[in-house]
Amino acid sequence: MEQYTSVDVNTFETLFGDVIGKLTYEALSGSHTFKLGDTQYTMTAEEMGYQIYFDQWKEQGLFN
Repeated sequence: MEQYTSVDVNTFETLFGDVIGKLTYEALSGSHTFKLGDTQYTMTAEEMGYQIYFDQWKEQGLFN
């Protein structure tokens, strides 16, 4: 049985909104600038804890 982890659409769009419309492995794996409250952050997918999922999606063929 496969285990799934998800994040709501609004959170995903906040964290990765800078690449919406060009959701490639390379774009998602890079550095992202986003604002939470009054604070602006710049972090990589690895720093946010998402890189492992992008790697899995790539292995599963979900990216072209």
